[in-house]
Amino acid sequence: MQHVPAIEGKESQITQSGIKWIFPIASVRHLWSYHRRQAEALRSQKSFSKISILNITSGLIAEITSNDNDVDVQLLPGDLSSAADTVRTIAEVIYKTEGSIEDIGEVAQGYGDTVGSLIDNNTARIWSFTKSGFLERKITELLESMETLSRNIALRVTDSLQRRRREAISNETFTVAVSSKNIDFEVTMLPKKDAVHESSFEGKSPSSSRISIPSEVYRLAAENTNGSYVSHYEARFSSVAGVVTETRRLMYTQVSPSNVSVVNSDVISSKMLNVPVLNSD
Repeated sequence: MQHVPAIEGKESQITQSGIKWIFPIASVRHLWSYHRRQAEALRSQKSFSKISILNITSGLIAEITSNDNDVDVQLLPGDLSSAADTVRTIAEVIYKTEGSIEDIGEVAQGYGDTVGSLIDNNTARIWSFTKSGFLERKITELLESMETLSRNIALRVTDSLQRRRREAISNETFTVAVSSKNIDFEVTMLPKKDAVHESSFEGKSPSSSRISIPSEVYRLAAENTNGSYVSHYEARFSSVAGVVTETRRLMYTQVSPSNVSVVNSDVISSKMLNVPVLNSD
């Protein structure tokens, strides 16, 4: 009988010895570790091309989605956990990507596609072999990494926009927008003179809520942010409810459907970026 290991914050692997399945030292399969090492290696580089990241994200997506089409491909919880750690690293180093603002957008799209493939109903079966609460923690980490990614995109893009301004090119608003199967997010950089409006973002499903940032928040951000721009991000995660519900259903087959559903709408997030925390004293 084949067993898939439950994991708790560590990657796992299964091997076969004769007809008996055994559990070796916790690890992931080589290719997943390779992608993670590639991402970690970018930390020590002063800069790198977009291809360095796109090769990693495309490789991860190919491996994750191969599980959808090939019954012989056995993804492990440790593989997905390692992939989540890899994209978190990408979020932290994207600022050093060389090239145009459009290149940054292409890298962001690869990131969004990868995260979307991790938080997908097709991965619920694999996540169901983890301990209770593990998936929710991983999703939280991925949401936090998206905020990190957005913050670093804003820094990278505003640096480029301010260089253009010094070169006598007019102020402009720029948005890096990503839309994938399960995730939509935008990072918008506004010249301070234009930061006088209210923005809102809502989920796709009828039961979803809406997040609004009032104009007063933009005004305060403009007053307390260095440089010529203010930045904000908005994100919508449409698959969280489905993958969490399906994972719990598979983990607890005796639980009634009414007790399985723990999220009933899209998860949406919005935040002003790179604004110093003000002392309330």
